[in-house]
Amino acid sequence: MNRSSIPAPATLALLCLVLQLPAPTAVAQQGEPRSQQPVRAETAPQQPAAPAEEGPQLQAVPRLDVSAFEPAVARQLVEVQAALDALLARAGGEGATPPTAAEVAAGFGDLGRHFHAYDLLDAATACYYNAAVLSPEDARWPHLLGRALQGAGRLPEAIDAYRRALELAPDDLPAHVYLAEVRTVQGKTAEALEHYRAAVALDGASPAALAGLGQAALEAGDAAEAVSRLEAALAAQPAADRLRYPLGLAYRALGDEEKARENLLAAGDVGIRPADPLVDGLESLKSGERVHLLRGHMAFRVGRFGEAADAYHRAVDAAPGSLPARVDLATALSRLGYLEGAEEQLREALSLEPNNANAHYNLGALLAAKGETAGSGVHLRRALTLDPDDGATHLALAEMIAATAPEEASDAVFHYRRAAESGLRDDRVYMGEVAIHLRGGDYAAAQRRLDEGFAAIPESADLLINLARFLAVNPVLELRDGERAFELGERSYAAQQSVFNAVTLAAALGELGRCEEAADWQQKAIDALTAQGAQSEAAALADQLAVYRQGAPCRYPTPTVAATQTETEG
Repeated sequence: MNRSSIPAPATLALLCLVLQLPAPTAVAQQGEPRSQQPVRAETAPQQPAAPAEEGPQLQAVPRLDVSAFEPAVARQLVEVQAALDALLARAGGEGATPPTAAEVAAGFGDLGRHFHAYDLLDAATACYYNAAVLSPEDARWPHLLGRALQGAGRLPEAIDAYRRALELAPDDLPAHVYLAEVRTVQGKTAEALEHYRAAVALDGASPAALAGLGQAALEAGDAAEAVSRLEAALAAQPAADRLRYPLGLAYRALGDEEKARENLLAAGDVGIRPADPLVDGLESLKSGERVHLLRGHMAFRVGRFGEAADAYHRAVDAAPGSLPARVDLATALSRLGYLEGAEEQLREALSLEPNNANAHYNLGALLAAKGETAGSGVHLRRALTLDPDDGATHLALAEMIAATAPEEASDAVFHYRRAAESGLRDDRVYMGEVAIHLRGGDYAAAQRRLDEGFAAIPESADLLINLARFLAVNPVLELRDGERAFELGERSYAAQQSVFNAVTLAAALGELGRCEEAADWQQKAIDALTAQGAQSEAAALADQLAVYRQGAPCRYPTPTVAATQTETEG
């Protein structure tokens, strides 16, 4: 997966300036090994654009003295901060691959979540703010920022954060409820009603939305609606006895003293809040599972798969019901070649959550790697039923069909196309379909798809050289374009001085009638192969060398099928 890296020097300088001590840090979110094959981990990687070099300044994140914390918590926070330190060191140039803006945002966000989990709200808000600046289209960060600001009593800032979250995700029901709560505290009943009504419109059975709307209606003087909404909320969640107090007041306003007294006497302290996966997940960060997942991710990122597998095993032991831990363990085991163990973990994960699309994808990809195509197809198609737009699953299914059922080529093409439409930046999406067209003799479709792929992923070396090759040697002469083939071939050779690239340049020059130059490039390729001891491969190029040497016309002959680089070079 191609990712845009953080720009330098302005953004990197900004990161260095705002961070105090060795700048706070955050680990990648659970499931970081997801990009590995044949299985991916639980959380899909994201690809927002890198942060702009001008814009809001990042906030300094305070370093905490962890000596006051319980030892397990202190170790956890130190490790999370160390992970972000390592990430920011890479952003500063200490490492081969700089992180993307989204990765740095996730680092800040994850550190913020850990601070938030332990009610360290000032530090959490700084982290969430930085995450939102670095990944401005990710609705998670303003959502969590608003919640932390609300908890810290910084209500005007919380309002701005929730509004931004709702701009990015208008169907964020919890954000509507939280914003309504803040506006109620501020006495802005009309706006509170507006957001509670929006929440109820999103889910008319949400107890928290109904309760909030009932209380806001009571505040606005509509006792009848208050009774209706509060009774519905209590019916859905009878334990929420705190709602009995506003319900009693609403009945009193309607003149029903008996029900008013009954509810007021039954009022208690159990409240109600919306189901919110982002906030609800904070509690799990306090568990031992999270510490082991963190260690596993750190080991996995540097290729220590045995160490990662050990950490993930410990995470599973700490939380046997954790689907992410089992999926990540399967990922590490598959990288170690323990496919049976990986399959066992994935099947256990599906027993925990049968409708988890990612676990079905992982198991389908794993079974395909084992050659069990029937089972693979079942799980990949099930994954697409659950998540029809997942490009990686479409690609995996397309490759399986193309490899095992060539008679179903049209089905494979369909899934290659869906993978491309999903925005998946993987040149296999295009090269796989090209191979199908070549097998069917449809050279026009093959060249057209190569062209479309190169336009979509211009950084792909494979698409670049294969398009250049096809433009030079397409068996359909009208589809050849020697000028463009030579231009692309030169770019490819500049990036990699391979035999295939030299032969492609020779073919492009031959198509242009520049036969002497074509012969020079063909000879260069033959000499390189001879030096490598590949005598038979060198001899195979001799006939075309003779064509070039005899002079114009010296174009590549037909009806030779234009092989792709992967077919000729393996």
